[in-house]
Amino acid sequence: AGDWHNQVQEYAKAQQWESAIAVVDEELKKGPQIPELLEWRARLFLWEGQLYAAALQWKYIVTIAPADPDNWIALASVYWRQGNPKQALAAVTTALDLDPARADAHVVRGRALLAMQDSTGARREFQRAVELDPRNKEAKAARDSLKEIPRYKLLIGSESDLFSFAGMSQQNEVSLSSRWSEHWATAFSQGFY
Repeated sequence: AGDWHNQVQEYAKAQQWESAIAVVDEELKKGPQIPELLEWRARLFLWEGQLYAAALQWKYIVTIAPADPDNWIALASVYWRQGNPKQALAAVTTALDLDPARADAHVVRGRALLAMQDSTGARREFQRAVELDPRNKEAKAARDSLKEIPRYKLLIGSESDLFSFAGMSQQNEVSLSSRWSEHWATAFSQGFY
């Protein structure tokens, strides 16, 4: 990973994607297609916004290096950016099968589940990511945004008071509240004496 690596990094810092890809392509012409070169090529396609080319490259990479969870997570990220949460979920699930202790993979899986309207599964994945990496700010924010708010609350109460100067006083109360969102709620309460 000698000189070509430094050149690619410099071009990438300057966001000169075509030049960076040209360096990688020249290296690929020199000999066997080593996974690191292919991974750089896929990353550069992704950063340049060529999602279709990035997806093709990562698909090829996972066929030649299927035991590397990083490659599956990268493929899932490309699918996510393409708007394909089901494919992203399948790819990141493979990554988690290979290494279930990857907090970043649980975050990607949570995002895919959330896009597929599975907030319970997403919350579970974000919570697992926080358990694995308590400093993961993205996982914490995502988990906290999905905290369940009790939808309905019914309170029934009864209170009895004895006074030395009067008879017993009894009060009963019923209260029902409905929370429609984090900011909107309806409440009804009735007291009986």
